[in-house]
Amino acid sequence: MIEIAVCDDDQTMQERCARELRMAARAMRVEVQIHCYADSFELSRDLQMGIRKVQILYLDMHMPERDGITVAQELRQNGYKGEIIFWTVSRAEVLQAFDVAAFHYLVKSLYSKERFQEIFSRAVLAVQEKEKRYIHLARGVQSRRIEVSQIDYFVVEDRIITVVYGEEEFSFYSTIGKLELRLAQDDFVRVNRSYLVNLSAIEGLNAKEVILNSGVRIAVSNARAKELRRLLDRERYLEDIQGVAFSQNYEKKEAQT
Repeated sequence: MIEIAVCDDDQTMQERCARELRMAARAMRVEVQIHCYADSFELSRDLQMGIRKVQILYLDMHMPERDGITVAQELRQNGYKGEIIFWTVSRAEVLQAFDVAAFHYLVKSLYSKERFQEIFSRAVLAVQEKEKRYIHLARGVQSRRIEVSQIDYFVVEDRIITVVYGEEEFSFYSTIGKLELRLAQDDFVRVNRSYLVNLSAIEGLNAKEVILNSGVRIAVSNARAKELRRLLDRERYLEDIQGVAFSQNYEKKEAQT
């Protein structure tokens, strides 16, 4: 899920931006959570205290107490690394946006639906690229830096681990147990004593084996079958509900319209 904040003192503009975001997210099939702010000081507090983990910020240039450039400068000085998109009424301050490493800007009265979606899509891809996880593996003088999401599985034989990713593979010394701990946050699962499989690489499961997207079939031990089925059911459920999730207060607003 990608967290987005919209900071605009005009509630109508807030809600307009949030609606555009909902449509853009649906078109891109990404799940987002939107937080709306009328007060830039509240936004700064939430980001600096870690209350919100906002990855994309739509920020109004013109607000009563301080302008968007000032807000962005403060956020950058305090270590905010998310993508900032200025949501403004004119192009007059566009050059200033470069000083705070803004991702882009949108002029409220001039943008098209297609332009909004294009900028949103590019911002999402930038966030996803930043958050890619890699694993470094080595054997002697050889090494590989592999994107974790691209790995299909690891298999051990005679103390040698082989990682299979797409059409490639690489062998190195380790143990399945160590890899399991190293990849605990990445949805890998032991299907038997020798195989550690990426859940996202699994296409199906029958009584005796998992079938990967690549067509590879791997035997599942009786001891691990129940847990594997539970994890796959959870993954399929999450895929089914992919879409857009809003913070509670915004959901209530939408229900009333």
